Amino acid sequence: MGEQEEKRLPAIEASVHQALLKAAPFGLQFKGLGVFPSPRRARIIWAGVAAGTDELASLARSLEDTLAEKGFSRERRPFRAHLTLGRVRRPLPEGLLPAGLAGESAFCTAQSTVQSLRLYQSRLTPRGAQYTVIQEFFLSDRGKLRESKN
Repeated sequence: MGEQEEKRLPAIEASVHQALLKAAPFGLQFKGLGVFPSPRRARIIWAGVAAGTDELASLARSLEDTLAEKGFSRERRPFRAHLTLGRVRRPLPEGLLPAGLAGESAFCTAQSTVQSLRLYQSRLTPRGAQYTVIQEFFLSDRGKLRESKN
C-alpha cells in the first residue's frame, strides 16, 4: 500500500476485515526462486508460490476492491503471488545472482495452512526496514473471521 497517514488505519483495518469475511484457511507452498525486476537489475529476491496461488489472488482482488471503495488507489501492477526473501541495496557483481539462483530451481517447501493475515507497519531506518504487527486477522473454517489486536 505504500506510505499511508495514520488516520487512515481504521479504514485499512475495516477493509482487511471485510475482504476476509468469506475466506477460509487454505494450503500454501513455495517453490522456486527468482528476482524482480530482472537478473541484471535484481532488487528483490523472491520465492514462487506452488499451491495457494488462486486463493492469494482472490484475497488480493477482494482487498483491493474494498480499499478502492474507501478511496484508496488501486495497484497499477498486476498481482504476482510470491514471498519476498530479501532486497538488494546495491547492484551485485554481474553473474553472481543468476548463478546462485540457477541451482535453486529445486527449492520447495512443505505445504502449510494459512490461518491468518497480519497487517504490518514498516519503518525505514538506516539499518533497514523494521516491521511491527498492527493487527492479525484469523481465518475460520466457516469462512467467518476472528480478529486479534496486538
